[in-house]
Amino acid sequence: MSVPYTGEVGGTSHQAAVSMREKAQALRIQVQNLIDREQFQGMTDDEIKIETGLVSNTEIPRRNELMNAGLVHDSGLRRKTAQGRQAIVWTSTRYTSPEALRLSAERNAARRVGGR
Repeated sequence: MSVPYTGEVGGTSHQAAVSMREKAQALRIQVQNLIDREQFQGMTDDEIKIETGLVSNTEIPRRNELMNAGLVHDSGLRRKTAQGRQAIVWTSTRYTSPEALRLSAERNAARRVGGR
C-alpha cells in the first residue's frame, strides 16, 4: 500500500507522503493487531487513537487503508465517543461471517457515494 498525496512532486503533501512511507506499514500493522485483538467487540477510531497515541490524521488513513484492503470493516455497531457522539465500530474481517461482510461492503459503498 502506498501513502496517498495530492499536489506537485516536491510539495509539502509529497514530502509528508515520502516521510510516512516507511512508518505507514508499521502503523497499519499496529492498528490491525489492535482490531484483531478485540475480535467481535472491535474498536472505534477514538479507541484506536487512545490505545496507540496516534492523532486522527495518522490513525484514520491507516485504518482506511486496512478497510480498502478488505482487512477491517464497519461492523454495523456503534459506540459513543468521549464527546457523546456515535462512532463506527471497526472489526477484523477474520472474525466476520460472509453475510456481515456483504452488508459491510454495501455500507462502505454508500459511504463513498455519500462522501463520508
